Amino acid sequence: RSMNSNEWAFLRPFTAPMWAVTAIFFVIIGAVVWILEHRLNDDFRGPPRKQVVIVLWFSFSTMFFAHRENT
Repeated sequence: RSMNSNEWAFLRPFTAPMWAVTAIFFVIIGAVVWILEHRLNDDFRGPPRKQVVIVLWFSFSTMFFAHRENT
């Protein structure tokens, strides 16, 4: 079975530098959102470890979930 026909073939174009740039952008976007939100939003407060997890989770979750307010 060749590498081009398996279920992970979509990862072949992704090089190590591309993964690094993607990870850096996740951290930067999460940090910007945290900076803008932590003073007004109680969900962005707490101990430093929780803050780091929130930054990473928010960046990652934006790929898979629609963030919207319930009205």
